[in-house]
Amino acid sequence: MAKHIGVIGVVLDQPQQASNSINAIISENHEIVVGRMGIPRCQASVGVLALIVEGEEAALNAMVEKLKKVPGVTVSATSSPM
Repeated sequence: MAKHIGVIGVVLDQPQQASNSINAIISENHEIVVGRMGIPRCQASVGVLALIVEGEEAALNAMVEKLKKVPGVTVSATSSPM
């Protein structure tokens, strides 16, 4: 199986309610998360998260699908074979 590298962008419309679920999913998938950058936008009551991921395409897609199921979260992802 070919490894992929990619970026998952996450916007938390309700960071107070969604952050625990998001952090749990990231922890569950720690083996594919290479880097993480979070930007809280307290004035706008939103949070923005960028995840750099590396692994098999199926693992990346599974993580994206879990993130999309969290209420109050918008997720977008892109990846490319390595």
